[in-house]
Amino acid sequence: MSMSTFVFRRHVRLSTGIGLVSRSWLTVGVSMPRGRLERIDSQQRYANWKRSPYAIDPATCINCDACVRHCPPALGAVFNRGFTELYILPELCSGCQLCVQACPVDSIHPRPEWSASTAEDWALPGSHDDPYR
Repeated sequence: MSMSTFVFRRHVRLSTGIGLVSRSWLTVGVSMPRGRLERIDSQQRYANWKRSPYAIDPATCINCDACVRHCPPALGAVFNRGFTELYILPELCSGCQLCVQACPVDSIHPRPEWSASTAEDWALPGSHDDPYR
């Protein structure tokens, strides 16, 4: 598997055989799996992901960024559109539910009927402003 190295500052949740382990804020050098870069390039969701992607309800979202901090960097599906709206790219969302668990106001819900993201939505992933770079 090819990797790209980058540094990020975020809340880290590690999956173990006995559940999830949370760590405090860390500055870590990380290798990003090529899979995310491939999904950004192809703008396609993995066909083997069986769970529905999630969506954020802007009417109830308080824009706290908890979902951005809890989305695994290998997926990196949650983005800020300006300063007023968070959104999830369905092509990058595996449906892991870590953002759902982190949301303090229950604004994130499954989106079984999703459509392809727009060119405007794809402007942020992989760019200099990508929070997962």
